[in-house]
Amino acid sequence: MSRTASTARFSTVPVLWLAAFFAVGIAAASYVELDQYLLAGLAGISAFLALAFRASTAATALIVLAFAAAGGVAYKTQVESVRPDRIKVLYDSGIVISGSPVEVEGVITGRPEPSAEGHFLTIRTDRIRYRGEDRKTSGNVRLFLPISNNDVEAPRLKHGSRVVVACSVEREDEYLNPGVLRRPEMLDQMGIDASGSIKSALMIEHIADESVFRPLAWIYDRRADLIEQFTMELSPAAAGVMTASLLGDKHFLDRETAQVFREGGTFHVLVISGLHITFIGGLLLLIVRSATRRRSLQFLITISILWAYAVAVGAEVPVVRATIMFTIVLISYVLYRQASMLNSLGLCALILLVWRPSDLFNASFHLTFVSVAAIIAIAYPLIDGMRKIGKWAPTEHEPFPPASPDWFRRF
Repeated sequence: MSRTASTARFSTVPVLWLAAFFAVGIAAASYVELDQYLLAGLAGISAFLALAFRASTAATALIVLAFAAAGGVAYKTQVESVRPDRIKVLYDSGIVISGSPVEVEGVITGRPEPSAEGHFLTIRTDRIRYRGEDRKTSGNVRLFLPISNNDVEAPRLKHGSRVVVACSVEREDEYLNPGVLRRPEMLDQMGIDASGSIKSALMIEHIADESVFRPLAWIYDRRADLIEQFTMELSPAAAGVMTASLLGDKHFLDRETAQVFREGGTFHVLVISGLHITFIGGLLLLIVRSATRRRSLQFLITISILWAYAVAVGAEVPVVRATIMFTIVLISYVLYRQASMLNSLGLCALILLVWRPSDLFNASFHLTFVSVAAIIAIAYPLIDGMRKIGKWAPTEHEPFPPASPDWFRRF
């Protein structure tokens, strides 16, 4: 293969390759003990040399090396940025025993999440009191408050409420089936350090309401209002389906309804995923295009509403991935450029890995990108090639039909 052909093949999807080597750097840093500053120096020197010798074929290898080293730096930075006062560090090191009674002080992030049996509270902790000793802490704790005890107190809590809670918090597994992901790993993927339960609303002391980003608080309030409206005006089964499929809250889904969807192989419809984001984004764009022809305005309105929805349904990693990719594709639409789907996928992966390098080892991350890459790199080209074969007509440049069997051409 000639050097020109090789270069052209690489340059068609450069961002995908850069994301791949960034991921290689993350994987290498997770298995090999490498100094963070050494990797940072290697990345900087490689980038400088690539710029200095950009006319040389060696520039490609230097860029690849720079991105791989940068991936290692990102992973090491995430690992070493875990402060010694993090809740999960205190529990993993045995300073605080899992399941022991504690008093947690912090700020509620997001409005208390309603369910059929109670409320879930996510608290960004500042302090923990254990065995009469106060410790400054960081990290998030997720607590469950049963509905029978919170009829009065729970509605008063909101996004930004500072509280002190007496509860039992756990991080370790009590029982674990073979092959099942361990509880600490599941919590880490969710961004939660530990979880627990509150016996009564009387165990919650509401200290104050801190200042918050008002648009974010408004989104959380509208989500809670919709859930309340669904539960009041619809049957329990219908309300469960609506809250799960539209708002990403599966806590109202009853066992029988969930089993029907599982047996029909359609349970994924009840989980907010890239399919939902793409459909909603496309529908929004279609509506906005009917109101204005300015692409910049179409972009701003569509993306603002789509990101607000992504936050409202919990901003879980699959949702964020899909929203980032839709944003990237829509940017190319605004700039009147044909979007390269593989490049868009690579840029999306690069952004997410810079944000959270450890997601590279997440099964959800693998499933999302492998499935999307298979559709983009295999299914789309195959369908496009078959369409061209089926629609062939004699032209000056293609006077003869493509070299393929008759049965395939008819198919």
